Amino acid sequence: MMFERFEKALLTAYFEAAQADPTAALLGSDGVYSHVLITPADAAFARWLLDQQIGVVTEAGEVALPYCGSYTQTRALAHALIVRVREVATTITSGAWPPMTHGEALEALRTRYGLPAVINTADALPDQLTV
Repeated sequence: MMFERFEKALLTAYFEAAQADPTAALLGSDGVYSHVLITPADAAFARWLLDQQIGVVTEAGEVALPYCGSYTQTRALAHALIVRVREVATTITSGAWPPMTHGEALEALRTRYGLPAVINTADALPDQLTV
């Protein structure tokens, strides 16, 4: 049940980030990646991100969520995660491209919840993400 909460929190954060600046796809695509650092690194959400191959471990040993969106979207994503996963904090840094498994895991999650690839500003949060 906790993992479903994490899935919904992450997808809702991506949804809100896409709405903050609807110039990119829901899960980002090409371009420069930022890293949203998740602290503490031993939080259940951080461990879940790593277990799902969505998160990465930085050279400094921190858990990061790679994100390929505009600066506005990245800030919205980081803020939405703090609101929905109360036991973590976030910091935005520059980051490297994630491994392919990151994108594959996110795409599988998006598909499993039946979310569209493109989100418009006026779109309502899909029912399958409401808690």
